[in-house]
Amino acid sequence: MNHLILIKGSNPTLNRLKMVQILKHRYPSLKIDDSGQNIIKFKKETGLFTWGKEITVLFEEKQVYINSTTLGRYHMKSPVHSIFNTISMLQIKKDFQQAEAKGKSTAPN
Repeated sequence: MNHLILIKGSNPTLNRLKMVQILKHRYPSLKIDDSGQNIIKFKKETGLFTWGKEITVLFEEKQVYINSTTLGRYHMKSPVHSIFNTISMLQIKKDFQQAEAKGKSTAPN
């Protein structure tokens, strides 16, 4: 079962920039649907021999919520991949927290 992973950030604008940068680096083939609202969707369509992927990022003040879903034929969610999706989202959370800590250590006083 897929669920949202909570990531605590510090600045809404920087949270968005960091998250987009991390996801572009990890998933260069995903298309980004960023309308400037409080939600970003990254999507890769299902192919003949490949699984699709959909990553949803929600921004709420200083917090970020992220979810990953693997898609099969006809955009059906794959329950088989949920543990792998959770693991990859926890890795993204770790990357975000490292970027957050790095930003705080280099911030001017």
